[in-house]
Amino acid sequence: MPEDQLPRSWRRALREMRNARASADRGLIALEDRTPPSASVIRNLASTLRVLARVCEDHTLCAEVSSETIELYRAARHAEGNVSISIASRLKELRIFALWSDLDEQVIAKLLRLQRRYDRAAKRERKRKDVWAAKSGKVLGDVWVKAEELLTLSKAAPGGSALRAGLTLDAACLALSVVCPLRCGDLHRIVIGTQLSRHAEGWSLHIVTRKGERTYYRPELWPELTPFLDALIMLDMAGSDFWEAYEGKCGMALFSRDGGESSPSTSWPTRCWHRHFGIGAHIIRSLWHSLMFESENDDQWIALALCGQGNGRTAKHYILEGRKKQSARRGRAKLQALRHGLERM
Repeated sequence: MPEDQLPRSWRRALREMRNARASADRGLIALEDRTPPSASVIRNLASTLRVLARVCEDHTLCAEVSSETIELYRAARHAEGNVSISIASRLKELRIFALWSDLDEQVIAKLLRLQRRYDRAAKRERKRKDVWAAKSGKVLGDVWVKAEELLTLSKAAPGGSALRAGLTLDAACLALSVVCPLRCGDLHRIVIGTQLSRHAEGWSLHIVTRKGERTYYRPELWPELTPFLDALIMLDMAGSDFWEAYEGKCGMALFSRDGGESSPSTSWPTRCWHRHFGIGAHIIRSLWHSLMFESENDDQWIALALCGQGNGRTAKHYILEGRKKQSARRGRAKLQALRHGLERM
């Protein structure tokens, strides 16, 4: 449901949160006890409320956070195939909203109980991306090969055709995902000449990530990426000088399908990945971490830097998991060496 159609009390609460967050970010001292959540949490929370409101509407109920609507919302999330960790996050957002809005304490307590239950369940579940990786056997090289294949096909497609545009966009999306494995919320909003800039030697990227609002700066993107991004610039610009075409597309969303008239949706990179690999764009981050974990050196920091991973707790998780795998490999190697030694005796 569009945000402007949410109940007036919900819209007022969201407005209060955003205003309080903006004031806090400017360093103003709050005059009330409530601490506003971060801008990214408010954004996600608003999206969750919109989904809840639609669930209520589908069941001809008034939009409210109640025991009944929470159960209907849970059922809808399960029907959509959401995993436990995702449902836990959504319930946490609803609890934040309920606390801010001073809703019934029993409702707040129920949201907390359910959130904890789903958090526990999530620890027992194997992540979908891990299942995909194990079944498909895909690695980073496979993604790059697919990107090059799509770029080659695009060059053979008729100039100015929708086919060429689609192939070029998909090729660039996959290639850029490998070189800059950002989240979808960042990939889809890259603008030519603003975050992504062309210079004589190649391309550079400078963007502030939505999650954690961290600066992600790559002054010299790998030259292998240049043909993909250059091909996007030259789409629908047959006969034009490259720099003239680049200037003409500055200010345009990188993955726009209509010459910059509109920006791609947040989910567009993930839909691109689903077309070619059957899983969302987030998998590229896991593939990078897996590649670094396979190294006998402590190379996890490379993956963390490429992925713009700034959350300390998450980073520590990846480092710990990597070291566990390295220890297991080294343990097996020592055992094999010992066995070979005994066999020679």
